[in-house]
Amino acid sequence: MLASRRWRDWNPPAILQKSQEHQLTKPTKATSKPILSVLSVPTLPVSEINAPSDSIPPNDPEVARRPAMPAGVRLIRWEPKAAPVRLSKCSTVTDIDKFVHSTLRQVEARLYGKDWLAGNWTLSTLLARLEACGCCVALDNPHEALQ
Repeated sequence: MLASRRWRDWNPPAILQKSQEHQLTKPTKATSKPILSVLSVPTLPVSEINAPSDSIPPNDPEVARRPAMPAGVRLIRWEPKAAPVRLSKCSTVTDIDKFVHSTLRQVEARLYGKDWLAGNWTLSTLLARLEACGCCVALDNPHEALQ
């Protein structure tokens, strides 16, 4: 028998035939609770919301753009400049928000002593780069800036 004909003419054994065990059954009774799907989103009336008014984010988009400060760093002034911002002859920032967030992560890494996560930038250089983009920050312990 040829190999191609063997697979073409193959019939599954009787074991794989339909059995009573694997037949679908009808549900016994309908559920009274609604079934939630991925697309159904429960909504609450305004009177049932118990959140304090402090947790509601501000409506001002400029305030929402402010980055979160790492521990040991205070935001002094947030006036982001329009892109592009030239830091040096070879460095130009085109996405201010992304640059500020990544530089703040580098500042946090530097404060924890992880120089390699900070890109081996000194703390004073990182703070100067933030200030050039309009994010003026100060350290709680100014002696750390002398590293």
